[in-house]
Amino acid sequence: MGNQMELSGGRTKDAKFNFGKKGWRLVIMGILAYAVYMAFDNGLNYIVPAFSEKLNASPTTLLLFSSVGGWVSVVLVAVFGILIVKWGIKKCTILCMAIFCLAVIGWAVAPNVALYGVSAILVKSMGCVVAQLCFSEFGANWFPTKKGNYMGVVTVGVVVGGLLGNAIMGNVIPKAGVTPGIGIFAVLAVIVFVLICIFTKDNPEEAGAFPDNDKTMTPERAKAILAEGEAYKKNSPWTVAKCLKTGKIWLIGIGFGLVLLVAQGVIAQVTLICESYGLEEQVALMINILGAVFALVATLLARILDQKLGTKKASLICIAFAIAGCLIAALAGHAAVGMLIGIWLIFSAMSGGNNMLMSMTSTIWGRFDFSRPYTCILTISCLFSSFGYVALSAFADLTGGYFGSLIICTLLAVVASILILVTSDKYIGYTPKTESSK
Repeated sequence: MGNQMELSGGRTKDAKFNFGKKGWRLVIMGILAYAVYMAFDNGLNYIVPAFSEKLNASPTTLLLFSSVGGWVSVVLVAVFGILIVKWGIKKCTILCMAIFCLAVIGWAVAPNVALYGVSAILVKSMGCVVAQLCFSEFGANWFPTKKGNYMGVVTVGVVVGGLLGNAIMGNVIPKAGVTPGIGIFAVLAVIVFVLICIFTKDNPEEAGAFPDNDKTMTPERAKAILAEGEAYKKNSPWTVAKCLKTGKIWLIGIGFGLVLLVAQGVIAQVTLICESYGLEEQVALMINILGAVFALVATLLARILDQKLGTKKASLICIAFAIAGCLIAALAGHAAVGMLIGIWLIFSAMSGGNNMLMSMTSTIWGRFDFSRPYTCILTISCLFSSFGYVALSAFADLTGGYFGSLIICTLLAVVASILILVTSDKYIGYTPKTESSK
């Protein structure tokens, strides 16, 4: 079994940003991928009302397409999780990012509900595959024991996306229309696509770098470890069947799925929630922007907690943010400052949830057993989180308002904390003999 300083898995307490020049390129690509993807979760606050008026369609119907996109992502994550093993991470990332770009363009110019629906579904599903699957796979290969550092920085893109979505769409769409509001992000998505094509490699060894940027080993030893690990992966005992029979796979997937259901659902409907509490639309916009700004601090704190305390403890703190955020927003949402604190904590939980989902998997299974367990965990997580967009509205209809909806979300987050609490994060992954030999 691996110890905390082996480079295939486990963790190190080193919390320094020593990614190396080539490692930083990958990190920046991850930030950008998350940013263009998550901008649309926040942008739904402005996209849905604008298209509802333009197409004379129900907001509930339009929100449903984003939930369908989440359900489609369940299938696509499973499919591309298998294809990554066969084709490699970069090829799958490029394919999915190309489809994402085309979908954003289609969404921007959608003249009817049909094209709106197809575009919204593809943006959500392909964005999920690129950001949450592909860049987690990159991270597991490049930073196997420092994934807390890696994901803590990469998921800054969640917050950056929130800022961009609110600042740009929140101002451009009401003034200039939905086409230029989304069109700006189409341009950004194409730029990110080109950069990914240029700057990403499946493994650090292919780029002339080292796992965890550990320069104490020779290039020859690093390549020998990679060759042994890659040969092992072809016959890894962690098949899909074994993963689905393993309890902790389900505990992690459902636990983080519930956290992200709550967080994504709330963030996508901040404007509606604020209006139901008597707050004006401009106040809701400022709460969205400030909540995302303040969440930057929590996002960077999460990566320190992950490296210093371990992923399990950091995950429980992250879920506690979601519990507190929903409860504060429910009880103190009539005051702008109360709603701001609640949304800030929920933003932080969403960023941290994306962070810890990958980090927990990498902590337990390591670099060479990561792919299949993570594919199963992310598929389960997406299955639950995809209900967030319609669940909040459904809960509000069921209970007569967003107060009841937020209370239900609080309870769901409590359930998530229990599931993660009972999950062991002991390292059980493979360590190549070449690596462990002295």
